[in-house]
Amino acid sequence: MEPFEELPDRTEYPEYYEVIAHPMSLNLAKKRIDLGYRSFDAFNYDMLWIFNNAIFFNEPESDIY
Repeated sequence: MEPFEELPDRTEYPEYYEVIAHPMSLNLAKKRIDLGYRSFDAFNYDMLWIFNNAIFFNEPESDIY
């Protein structure tokens, strides 16, 4: 799960932040868990953002896709 732990570096991948409207990482989700999600649906949406962002941004033949 390493590629998903942190958000991509803004200087290394500026285009990521140009095309991804809702950046999300596992560490950010963990912080939100610690603070308390309002609902399971909110947590579920964040998990879906992580994987949907990876599919949207990466090429189908990449390891992350």
